[in-house]
Amino acid sequence: YNLYSNTGANAAGSQRRLINSSYASYLNYNISPVGFGGADFPTNSSSALGFQGTGSSNPISLYVQIPAQTLTGTQKPGYFSDQIMFTAVF
Repeated sequence: YNLYSNTGANAAGSQRRLINSSYASYLNYNISPVGFGGADFPTNSSSALGFQGTGSSNPISLYVQIPAQTLTGTQKPGYFSDQIMFTAVF
């Protein structure tokens, strides 16, 4: 099966971003699945990661990496979030 994702609700182009909506601050981030050599998860609907099904439950672990960067907007600590949609096509 193939697993697709979008760039999230706060992306700038193809760069995923977390937002602190209280202060309009953003943090860039990347998503990497385990077992794909640290490659970033594709950020468009025409690219996918392929997985081999086993006939039983098959959990997929994803890691989020936030590279060193300067916050944009008003720089305040707080809660950062994003919403991403994943679609599995069998």
